[in-house]
Amino acid sequence: MNEQCGAFLSFEDWIRRQNDGQHVNYLVYGVYEELACCQGQAVIEEAKRCFGLEAAVCVYHYRWLEVGGMAVWVGVTTCHHDMAFAGCRYVIDMVKAEELIWE
Repeated sequence: MNEQCGAFLSFEDWIRRQNDGQHVNYLVYGVYEELACCQGQAVIEEAKRCFGLEAAVCVYHYRWLEVGGMAVWVGVTTCHHDMAFAGCRYVIDMVKAEELIWE
């Protein structure tokens, strides 16, 4: 932990029982691993630059995941909480927008 950081924030995205009115037992996520790692790292670096993050990590589960399982975890550290919230939101939004992992 960098002593200059005053904020750590994490976000967890879990598989829920209902999705668009449909009953869910599990999801199966697909990925092109090499592409996802490369583009995912670019998202992390952009978030660090734009929001002054000291560190940022995104872990995304792929393959089979049952209800209640954690699909994605994002963690960031920075000096101030406002930048932590904005940076964390940016990472999850970009990972979903870039379709690095899909159902």
